[in-house]
Amino acid sequence: MNTRKRIGVIAVAALAGIVAGPAAVRAAEIVQIEAKHKSLLPGGKEVDAIIGDYLLRSDKITLVVGGTPAFRDANVNTQQVQGAVIDLVRRDLPGGNNDLLSAYYPHGHFLDAPGATRAEIVNASGAAVVLRFFRPARKGLGGDPVEAVTEYTLRDGEPYVRIKTMYTNPGSEPAQAAIYDKIRADTLFRVPPAGDADRLLIYDEPWHHAAYGVVRAGGAPLQSYANPARVTYNEKGGNRLDFPDLRKPGSGDVPLSPSLPKPTLIAPGESITVERFLIPGRHSADVQIVAAQILGDVCRSLDLHVADAAGKAVGGATVRAAVDGKIISEGFTDPEARLTLCLPPATPVTLTVEQRGRAKQTHAVAANAATAMLTVGSLAAVAFDIGEERKGSRIHGPVKVVINGVDGTPDPNFGPDALAFQAGNLCFSPNGQFSVALPPGSYEAIIGRGVELSVETRRFTVEYGKTTSISAAVRRVLQTPNWVMVDFHNHTTNSNDSIADPMGRVTGIAASGIEFAPATEHNRITSFAPYIQQLNLSEFIASAPSVEFSGRPGPGNINHQNGFPLRMTEMTQDGGAPRRDKDPKIQIGRLYDYDDGAEKFVQQNHPDIPWLYYDKDRDNTPDGGFGTRRYTHAIELNRDIANLLPSLAPDNKNERRPRSFYWLQMLNQGDRIYAVANSDAHVTAHNNGSIFTYVHVPGSDAPARLDPLIVAREMKMGHMVLSNGPYLSVQVNDSLPGDTVSAKEGLVRLRISVECAPAIDIDRVQVLINGKPDRALNWTREGESKGFETASVRRFTYDGSVPLAQGGTRHVPLAQDAHLIVVVTGAKKGLGALFGKSDIPPTAISNPVFVDSDGNGFTPNKDTLGVPLPTGSAGGDGEG
Repeated sequence: MNTRKRIGVIAVAALAGIVAGPAAVRAAEIVQIEAKHKSLLPGGKEVDAIIGDYLLRSDKITLVVGGTPAFRDANVNTQQVQGAVIDLVRRDLPGGNNDLLSAYYPHGHFLDAPGATRAEIVNASGAAVVLRFFRPARKGLGGDPVEAVTEYTLRDGEPYVRIKTMYTNPGSEPAQAAIYDKIRADTLFRVPPAGDADRLLIYDEPWHHAAYGVVRAGGAPLQSYANPARVTYNEKGGNRLDFPDLRKPGSGDVPLSPSLPKPTLIAPGESITVERFLIPGRHSADVQIVAAQILGDVCRSLDLHVADAAGKAVGGATVRAAVDGKIISEGFTDPEARLTLCLPPATPVTLTVEQRGRAKQTHAVAANAATAMLTVGSLAAVAFDIGEERKGSRIHGPVKVVINGVDGTPDPNFGPDALAFQAGNLCFSPNGQFSVALPPGSYEAIIGRGVELSVETRRFTVEYGKTTSISAAVRRVLQTPNWVMVDFHNHTTNSNDSIADPMGRVTGIAASGIEFAPATEHNRITSFAPYIQQLNLSEFIASAPSVEFSGRPGPGNINHQNGFPLRMTEMTQDGGAPRRDKDPKIQIGRLYDYDDGAEKFVQQNHPDIPWLYYDKDRDNTPDGGFGTRRYTHAIELNRDIANLLPSLAPDNKNERRPRSFYWLQMLNQGDRIYAVANSDAHVTAHNNGSIFTYVHVPGSDAPARLDPLIVAREMKMGHMVLSNGPYLSVQVNDSLPGDTVSAKEGLVRLRISVECAPAIDIDRVQVLINGKPDRALNWTREGESKGFETASVRRFTYDGSVPLAQGGTRHVPLAQDAHLIVVVTGAKKGLGALFGKSDIPPTAISNPVFVDSDGNGFTPNKDTLGVPLPTGSAGGDGEG
């Protein structure tokens, strides 16, 4: 067989057999997007269209091309998309309306060359529509010496986009031009084995079912700049597509920059035109089918139907066709169990059919076969019906299920930790009623919802041809009136440094017990409220418009801030968020003052405290840092809460201390900045709700009744306890963490209680006075201290008077003010099987209660806890 035809692309006649999807539009059309066009936009989790972009539709294709304002980013990592394709789907195929493309840059990439500055609708409607973009020639740094004009054409009947770019040298001297495209098909996309590396580039994503392909007019050569692991995303902003035939002799061998191909020399007044075709599909076979029409390759189509032994249609089965062991075409069956593959003519092939829960099947297909009926084995599965027991009745709500193999059966793997409802060996469900296909074997299901409800365990077996039924009921074991579990930092694909589906993220955090979760996407104001409503989860979780402001470029982990509640403007750049800035003070100030200074809670995310607050230029001389204190209500400690007590140990000689230690130093210097803990989850699985903040709310704590502004006010007052599991209640003279109390007699009444789910335990309770562990207020289970319990969820109780002026063991002299923090922790690491294999000990930390001992207001003691205040060289840990 001719190697030029080995990709198995298919003749045009095969296209007529494709099952029609949504109703076709009468003619192709182009509109510049307004709010009224929202219902016409593509579907899928990566849609980035906003007002001012361009929507192109035909009977088979819907795509969005970025508009040309001075600033147009699709998301935090997909920038300067003026004139770039940002959304693209096949609207005529079942399941094809599913955009997973981040961007296709048709004339270079923003890291190397500027985007288009002007757009022109050449033909707005008819059998063919044309949209043209102009990028002028620019000299100097960040410019390109040639002019680029890109034209998009969409025609009815064509399941692809025509893209033509003309590069022109308008100058009087020869110009070196970097002529290439870039595609942002990120993270879970792969370069499948089926394809022709010379002429057809395919990127497919089997987990979320989308694929994209690129061919050039006449089958001209393409080269893909991909890393050896065949993963398409890289730090240089995606995959570069080079056109090797356009590089002329004498152009030079040295690239203009490390991320660029070798240049092409263009003479004065000369133009070079590149024409290519961008093909969307559900899988690589869809792309190959369309490539046949473009390239004219003649290959036979093989129409498949997959059913089980009982004749029941099997959708979602993966089918691969191989010749001599080499895969030449692959795809998955649609809901009607149909699939068309591209095969070389007059060649016998071997087909393999796979689907989790079924035995892998192999079928031989004759050289002249045009259709085939494939039979697969019976399904092995388990069906769950899980509810919550409430006052004798059973309601269905979000649940988390960990499935482990037992008795020699391996743990199942449902896919990467970015999938919505099944990832790794975990399942998340919004209502507790779902099925899971599994290989035959013996399993254990660990069932629950976060740390406040019981955990149930069920053992079961599955076998081919049967669905095992599991019924269970969880019940509330911790009562936390007026306190809600808040995760105020997590991400979905709307941030682009995460590819977690928003629906899956909301389900996952709700199933992990989180009751309030503002959406905190990078530089984009969004809310989880629409997803909560779609999933019928309003009884269990609430949200609010929010943002994570991330300075790019900027000084790394000191320039990320969250704020809520915010005003959100849908279908606008960044949801209406203000512009970011490389200076943390300017950036957080914009967030603080956003919406005419409307009230909101603002936190500093995972800060490098020595750098941000003490040594701006990192020259080891304190200079007050970046000046962001006045805008900051709280800082994140996150998983660093477990490092607090070890950092205070007398034998700790480390110069570098954890973030939680530096926070104590700040409190002692008079910085009344509270602490929070959040998951900062970018993937799903056990990251969902893995650490959180208990926030006090007056009145009802039912999620459906939460007022985000009231929650923000309580957080601003410090009414918060940080936790990864234990429920810690602290009161000083009936006041909450964050409050200031009066103690003129030198005594305060301290009340502590700790409750834990059965799988979690704590063995130490320590009170810090002005950041120092008080020896008299240190209780350990090992030391048989009074107050520890084992008979119920109550693990510890203390209710007594604490003198703040007493010689010997007291660190606070008479008449000196002090702040009190309670820390609880456990020597036994991990939180139980429901929460994964974490080695972090159960930990909870209260925010400080400030004790005014003289009635003249609280005065900090300026103690540095035996360690000098940090400078830039101390460093600090950062997160994303």
